[in-house]
Amino acid sequence: FHCSDKPPPALPPSAGARRCDADGRNIRRLTFDQALTGMSPHLQDYVIVHELLHFRVPNHGKLWKSLMRAHLGEYEPIEAELKQIAQDKPSFWP
Repeated sequence: FHCSDKPPPALPPSAGARRCDADGRNIRRLTFDQALTGMSPHLQDYVIVHELLHFRVPNHGKLWKSLMRAHLGEYEPIEAELKQIAQDKPSFWP
């Protein structure tokens, strides 16, 4: 398996999402840090939808943003909230 330990750009460092891909077998796996369970449901939804969309759209371009809106509505305030949490409580992230 190849796993990326680098968090998605819109998430704070160590937000806990990892994308794994089995070489040539098209098996994909997401694992999330346990810290996600301590977040509000709307933040959990954002992180999970964000990562799931990357299975189909590898970047944060227009298509990705449209799909985020289709699933979450106006997601930008949630994204800003996550960034604020990362600044205010760096110890929250492992």
